[in-house]
Amino acid sequence: MIKDRLKGVKRGRVLDQAVEQLRVVIENGEINVGEQLPSVEELCEIMSMSRSSIREALRILETEGLIEIRRGTGTFVKPRDNWYPSRSSVVQLIKERGASLIQLLQIRQSIEGMVAGLAAQLATPELIAELTGLVEQLDEIAKQDAYVVDLDVVASLNTSFHFAISRASGNELAHEIIVHVLPVFTESNKAILFASKTLSTQVSEHTALLEAIKAGDSPGAENLMRSHIARVIDEIQDIQDE
Repeated sequence: MIKDRLKGVKRGRVLDQAVEQLRVVIENGEINVGEQLPSVEELCEIMSMSRSSIREALRILETEGLIEIRRGTGTFVKPRDNWYPSRSSVVQLIKERGASLIQLLQIRQSIEGMVAGLAAQLATPELIAELTGLVEQLDEIAKQDAYVVDLDVVASLNTSFHFAISRASGNELAHEIIVHVLPVFTESNKAILFASKTLSTQVSEHTALLEAIKAGDSPGAENLMRSHIARVIDEIQDIQDE
């Protein structure tokens, strides 16, 4: 029975704990598709949480496609085809691909570091305007609730940012390699962002890289790009260690 599986949450990341508890009982089939969850009042009592926190937890699960909130009726489990991946499944995927992802990132770290340095030497007002627009769009998304961010849009903006830099480097061969390598990483990048919730960090790093390119700081741009990719490698290694 679901009431026996849920418990009061501890101090700290209260909302995250509530979401995870509810997600687990749904994913484990302890509430079948189409069945109704306990009311908000019942969940408040079971989990020792406020009504506003329970409602927020349910809203998050709704954005993940696990439940449907029917006003005046209750909250019901949706068919599994509607569910988005859970963090545990995403972490498992990253663990399975970790070694190959790190090797791919090591290639990117070397080549993209070089092209960032070259782009800083050859930067045009058009490049600066393009990169600025992409960073501003990412920044706006980063201000949203992490649970409702559209990672497809984030991945597209991130790819466009890196492509713009490599294209502006003047090294056509390096750009061609990046054009082939970067899309291979796109889905995994979405998984890493989903698991680690580091979009704001990515925005900060892209902003610093933009400023270095704008200033014509070739060594700085190269180092920042290498550090940016090194941080992603560290994230993968941290996830593997979970």
